[in-house]
Amino acid sequence: MFFFTNAIYYLGAVFLGWGLGANDSANVFGTAVSSQMVRYRIAVLCTAFFVILGSVIQGSKGIETIAFSLTDKANNSLVSAKKAISKVADKNINSRVKKQALEKAMIISFAAAFAVFIMTLLKLPVSTSQAIVGAIIGFGLMQADINIEGTGKIIICWIGTPIGGIIFSYIFYTQTD
Repeated sequence: MFFFTNAIYYLGAVFLGWGLGANDSANVFGTAVSSQMVRYRIAVLCTAFFVILGSVIQGSKGIETIAFSLTDKANNSLVSAKKAISKVADKNINSRVKKQALEKAMIISFAAAFAVFIMTLLKLPVSTSQAIVGAIIGFGLMQADINIEGTGKIIICWIGTPIGGIIFSYIFYTQTD
């Protein structure tokens, strides 16, 4: 019974993982596979290997940025929860905080995954990272808990990244002649 009650929390992550595979991997390898530059099997293996490698090596940094930059109360409640748990060895507090965190993560994962799912059905390119950030912001709006400064930094990056791509593409292209 314990497995089934906890398994529901992971369904959002599984659904979001499907969205990553269905959309983001296609964004990376779609052109190479369709032009037959890379075989489909090689693209799948490379994607699986590097997604796992990237998440193990640097995944926590992105999660920290998203989790702690977008909401103010998340920082305060996490710090106070850790203090409460360390001071009081009460299993009820620990399990309640853990359950609340898992419920929030499940809601955010499902919301982001559903957005990616709809965009994929409509054959529109979508960023899973942006869907997750949007879900966190939506969750924060419902709790009246948005960190404007942290959200602003992320939005500036969304604007700056394509501009940086344009600039570096131009530089590399002009240097190849």
